[in-house]
Amino acid sequence: MLNKSLRHFLFLLMTVWLCQPSYAMEFLNEQREIPYNQLTYEASKLLLTLGTEVTLSKKSVAEVSADLVTPKEGNAITPKSGSIYIVTTDSSFFGKHTTYTLWFDERSAIVQWMREIRRGSKSNVKFYRFSDNGYRDYRKNYPDEDYVVDLGEINSWGNSFKPYLVKAPEDKVISETGALLYLVSQLKLQNAGDEASLLMYSDEQLIDTRLIVVGKVKLKTDFTIVDNGKTQRINEKERSVIQVMVKPVDTQGNPVKDLEVMGLQGEISMYIDEATRLLLQISGEVEIAGKVDVKLKSAAKAP
Repeated sequence: MLNKSLRHFLFLLMTVWLCQPSYAMEFLNEQREIPYNQLTYEASKLLLTLGTEVTLSKKSVAEVSADLVTPKEGNAITPKSGSIYIVTTDSSFFGKHTTYTLWFDERSAIVQWMREIRRGSKSNVKFYRFSDNGYRDYRKNYPDEDYVVDLGEINSWGNSFKPYLVKAPEDKVISETGALLYLVSQLKLQNAGDEASLLMYSDEQLIDTRLIVVGKVKLKTDFTIVDNGKTQRINEKERSVIQVMVKPVDTQGNPVKDLEVMGLQGEISMYIDEATRLLLQISGEVEIAGKVDVKLKSAAKAP
């Protein structure tokens, strides 16, 4: 009886939290084009180094339809028209090579997600296919690192369905932190106090994630922009940037410290260049190194 009452209480608590007013996601440009689709970030502290390659792409649903896995059981979020955005991060850190690929739709709703971890000669792949009320979890181990994942074969992997505690209201979609690497530059986040809110899936839970503009600050930068074969280096001691604080809270409104963006946790801030809207820096904490600044080193347009 106690367990049943507790589940009922948690259900009500989650429902009240999810139904609270949130800030609408307003975009700078409804076309949402991607000016620079190949980004390189670096960080170093003590004897540790982090290198991350980020690839951004926008494709029509028709172009990626063959890559959207259709589960044998249960419904899945499958847009019938519009665009699909794909964010891939390829990171090397402390002897581990990790690749994340995220597919999300025009509403910023997560459609599917894949994580590949390579350690030595072995690889582990985890794949999630999302629906409105949960996700199907697929997993497979590969004996070597020279594998290529065939999305058409994922339904043959071992899998299970994991439901959310409660279904999100119809006016909210569930996104994922990797989408922030694209969204933070596209949203109308310009002046102090501007705010957007997204419901995020992270570490088996739903988190209300707010993006709040702290204000405009000066940031030391050193990065290159490659555009139409021309390279421009931007090396400034004080460049004007927009500081955006990432504020995740749980069902009771308490701060969530384990939300992770590009390997960073804790108090996370993102810095957007006023002129180019490029994400120039992400600052947060790494468990074994403390506070770390992940800085943009290059931005390029694919030919």
